[in-house]
Amino acid sequence: MPRPDGPDSGCLCPDSPARDLLSVIRNGSLQIAFQPITDLRAARVVGLEALARPPADSSMRSAGELFSRADAMGLAPALDARARRAILDACTPLPEGTLLFLNIAAQTLADRHAVASMCEDLSRSLDPSQVVIELTETGGCEELIAHAVGVLRRTGFAIALDDLGSGHCDLRRLVDLRPEWIKLDRSLTRRIHHDPARARLVASLLTYAGGCPARVIAEGVERPGELTCLRNLGVRFVQGYLLARPSRSHHAARRLAEGELTRLAA
Repeated sequence: MPRPDGPDSGCLCPDSPARDLLSVIRNGSLQIAFQPITDLRAARVVGLEALARPPADSSMRSAGELFSRADAMGLAPALDARARRAILDACTPLPEGTLLFLNIAAQTLADRHAVASMCEDLSRSLDPSQVVIELTETGGCEELIAHAVGVLRRTGFAIALDDLGSGHCDLRRLVDLRPEWIKLDRSLTRRIHHDPARARLVASLLTYAGGCPARVIAEGVERPGELTCLRNLGVRFVQGYLLARPSRSHHAARRLAEGELTRLAA
């Protein structure tokens, strides 16, 4: 239950985060943006991560705050469904050869009805082979999440393990779920060109991923030196502000990233 705004309050004031969350779920008033995932070898965009943020007038200032509030109130599946609908409206039709990376809350994955509804909803708008479901939090029943991953794979979706190295994602899940994609958290990529220990760890993860096989995406790349180091280590896929910030238009996001790839290669 949400905490009242005052010690003796029996209701929520109109500008409380809980009231804002309920409004977002009712009205779908989310801001959607897309950040490109680039293939360094092919010098092109291969995917778009969809990001759902609170509306501009919300008392919640970040996506993290929005989804944490939904998780605490047991409303993550309802918020996921709203965000998913807004994302599909903003990105379809998706350019040929481009993957949509979609974050899904652990509460949603632990709800079999929510998983079935998600599969139906996504399959109506996109070919499942175009969708990668990102798993983040370690919370939730692992058996139910493993079952959900099986359902998603049978439907045709790929699985990505997000934020590896952040503390929110553990190595057990990496081994148990065998994702098709592994996303390295920015804590591993930040200033990697000045940190041999980070570079050795990333090299080890690349070796592990190659034996699975899984494809590795380095997130949070912001400096040319980081990009050079990651490329030299053998990282093929990268995402970060160096190549493109999130954009409301997925077409604009693609153009920005591919233009930056061309500039960096010159």
